Amino acid sequence: MTDLSAPSPSAPSPSVRYDVDPSGAVLCDFPETGAFAPAVRGRVRHYPGLTSTAPRTGALYEHAAALLGACSKVLDAGCGSGHGAGVLAAHGLDVLGVDVDDGAVLFADAFAPRARFRREELAELSDVGSVDGVTLIDVLGHVLNPFDVLRALHRRLPPGARVFIAEPAAHPDQVLEAPARRAYSKRGLVSILRASGFEVESWVLEEGTFLAAMVRRVRDPGLESLDRANDALRHGDGDAALAAFQEAGERGSRFLQLEAALAVADIHYSQGRGDGAGQCFFQAKDLDPTDPRPLAGLAQIAVTVGQPADSLSMAKLGLSLDSTDLGCNCALAMALDSLGEDQKAEAWRRSAALAPDMAAVVIRYAEVAAERGQHTSGLGAVERLRRYGDDLGPEFAVAFVRLLRAAGRTQEADLELQLAREAYPSHEALAELV
Repeated sequence: MTDLSAPSPSAPSPSVRYDVDPSGAVLCDFPETGAFAPAVRGRVRHYPGLTSTAPRTGALYEHAAALLGACSKVLDAGCGSGHGAGVLAAHGLDVLGVDVDDGAVLFADAFAPRARFRREELAELSDVGSVDGVTLIDVLGHVLNPFDVLRALHRRLPPGARVFIAEPAAHPDQVLEAPARRAYSKRGLVSILRASGFEVESWVLEEGTFLAAMVRRVRDPGLESLDRANDALRHGDGDAALAAFQEAGERGSRFLQLEAALAVADIHYSQGRGDGAGQCFFQAKDLDPTDPRPLAGLAQIAVTVGQPADSLSMAKLGLSLDSTDLGCNCALAMALDSLGEDQKAEAWRRSAALAPDMAAVVIRYAEVAAERGQHTSGLGAVERLRRYGDDLGPEFAVAFVRLLRAAGRTQEADLELQLAREAYPSHEALAELV
């Protein structure tokens, strides 16, 4: 198993000095050049020589450099501090690093002068020239929509371009800290790659803290239809989305047929058409009996229509295929909740661990924990949820105030209520909490 904490033998090592001011902000300077840049101590990215909770990924970049050595130009997508780009450049590769953070790009420019950097959102990636290789390391788990990032890469790469991808491995008992929103099982990573137009060539790491694989860009005639479907969903046009998903299923590979069937099932389910959703989930199950997602969908339908025992059976079957599948874990929790079983608290805890940024799941775990007197654990999950900085809406505020009051933290509850009423002055449920 690769030691991710090991130093990278070929990585550049310019002199860099870190200073922490009384507020906790980190400033760094490069004595040799006189350059200055900010740094962030935390999970967001690793800075060489700065202790933080971010994983050290230098060893992964060493693997990538060896496997992408024949590429003419490499894109380090989500380059962070530039440490990995420096590793690639030290191997003689022509490297372009892209990151969304201005401070990280400023640091990278000073730390890895042999590479080039620019600030850009990966989901809106512009022209990258003759890039035929990519490193995508510890990135997908941080972004709101990893599919958008992969599709943007697919559009900018030539056919057959190779990508070294690495993501933290999922575990039912994981603890993720912002900005890390998710980790991946091997099956889950393959699914999103296939749906985005990438095919796994070989696995570099299949167990341990990280999964890593070499993948390549492939053609699939259904991908454009899939893009149109997702755009329609963002604009709230369900009918157009349905038509485009169905077209993607008709034109695309078997993998896209599966993704399209699951997407259409979700639309039917969200619109209250349980029969249509069930038919699509069964279609998806026939396309790939080893995929847990159709079982998750069927299990959620079963508990919705008052058949929790059937839901429980299907959720457990899905979890036997992938213990970290979020849909199956949530369906299991819903079924146990409906049946009034004691194990529901543990099931909701695992669901919240797999989706720490999903408000409905986290709040339900906190409510169940509160019923058992486990206020600290439940509210801890809620606090982690808030650290993602997402707009959680007034319903979250209502639930959070109630949870704080149940835990006896009345002063905090009053403060949260005041802030929520300022943000959502016309929300009736908040007014009723006064």
